[in-house]
Amino acid sequence: MKKNVKLYLILFSVAAVLLSTTLYQIKLKGQDNNIILSIIVIAITVFAIILSARIWQERKIDEMFAFKILIPIIAILFIMAMPIFRSHDEDAHWLRIYDISLGNFLTSTEKGYIFQEGSNNYPAAELPRSVSTILDKSYDGSTTKEIFDVRLDENDIVIYAMPTTAIYSPTQYFPQALGVVLARQITDRPIIMAYAARMMNIVFSFTALYFAMKLMPFGKKILFVIMSIPIALEGFSSLSPDGMTISLSFLFIAYVLHLSYEKKEEKLTWKQGIILTVLGVLLALCKIVYLPLIGLMLLLPKTKFNSRKSQVLTIIFMVGIAILANLTWLSISTSYLAEYKEGRPVDQLENLLSNPIEYLEMLVYSIDLYGAKYFLSMYGGEVGLNEYVILNTIIPFLFFVLSIISAFTSKENRPQFTKFQNIIILLIVLAIVGLIFTSLYLQWTKTDSESIMGIQGRYFLPILPLALILLGNLKVKIEYSETTILKLITTTIFLMQICIIPLVFCIRTTIV
Repeated sequence: MKKNVKLYLILFSVAAVLLSTTLYQIKLKGQDNNIILSIIVIAITVFAIILSARIWQERKIDEMFAFKILIPIIAILFIMAMPIFRSHDEDAHWLRIYDISLGNFLTSTEKGYIFQEGSNNYPAAELPRSVSTILDKSYDGSTTKEIFDVRLDENDIVIYAMPTTAIYSPTQYFPQALGVVLARQITDRPIIMAYAARMMNIVFSFTALYFAMKLMPFGKKILFVIMSIPIALEGFSSLSPDGMTISLSFLFIAYVLHLSYEKKEEKLTWKQGIILTVLGVLLALCKIVYLPLIGLMLLLPKTKFNSRKSQVLTIIFMVGIAILANLTWLSISTSYLAEYKEGRPVDQLENLLSNPIEYLEMLVYSIDLYGAKYFLSMYGGEVGLNEYVILNTIIPFLFFVLSIISAFTSKENRPQFTKFQNIIILLIVLAIVGLIFTSLYLQWTKTDSESIMGIQGRYFLPILPLALILLGNLKVKIEYSETTILKLITTTIFLMQICIIPLVFCIRTTIV
């Protein structure tokens, strides 16, 4: 009895701190008289305390149990709280998704001159006006009913520019586009189609995450913590292709480690080779900056092959197919690189090649200047389009602490990495970081800029598990049991929703 009282006192104390900071931020946003929001805050607080207490009373839980009970609940709360088209670049993604749902996998440049005079490569699409009308109404303060009443009129066609999303492979939008196609069979309301696209993105992302958690031979807590970060959940539950990129990255990492350690003594089967190749190709088609992830195939031990020659040829073949797929799309997408900023990508590339030392100086300076911002945004400090929700320090710091704890306590069944394996993982992480900065330097940075522009913390999420796995190599001993640590992580994540969900809901009252 005393133990339960002590538990509830601790939970109430933590919830009170989070609740107080949430209520104050709501007051600053002028929403302290919002009755619906007040009810939401109270309901989430009570629910978080009750569920957290229930988790602590369980004798033993594992990562899959925590994943199944926690992630769906938070995702549902998140998708209900985050208004449609208020996620990062969700408006631009919506137009591209609808175009793909019509069978237009490649964006047309036929009428791009309308948006850029004299251009022969500016991407634009012909779409029903109502597809964009719901975007306009979501921003001009229209009621939910007014947006819901918009009907699809396929005869009223308008041309829309797609300078940023056309360069993305259509593969990243297939789940969302499928949702639109299915919804279009039963309704003529674009807003329902948009939410159907969101739901299909969640289904795909969580399916990939489920198998990633199941296959990961060690470090499951690492994946669990990262997929719970608000900016990651935003990607899974919105129209963003980030959901596919992050979830596929986690699945690919988990599958390679699964084959390398849990199935170490078994020969690589043709089925496993196909799965590995398909995952590599899909990952390569997400974004070119994450292409080095396929280098994880080098971790596959020689015991999985008949000979050293067979190992080398098989890995070269699988990696080669992924690289070929990436280069094929790159050759297509390059034609969509419209000039929508001062300075052409070609000019930036020439500057980089002619002055590599100067570029490295700019890179280091950018990290020094904005490093804190990258860190805070990676751990969920900014959520929503134009960073509507600023979670300041508490939430990012708590997620950072949980990720460190997860790295140092994921020792169970963990093999000792060789020096070669550590070097491979480190080089992959560094290569992807370098490519992220370089790609944003080429595409978004103005010629006269002193720093690299456009870097966001969420871009580093796909490689965060690898960085934490490397960190876990440090010999740090924690006395608490695996069950106790997992209970701490799970309840802390759920209690943090007292801050996150209500503040995300506040976006509904934000005027752009």
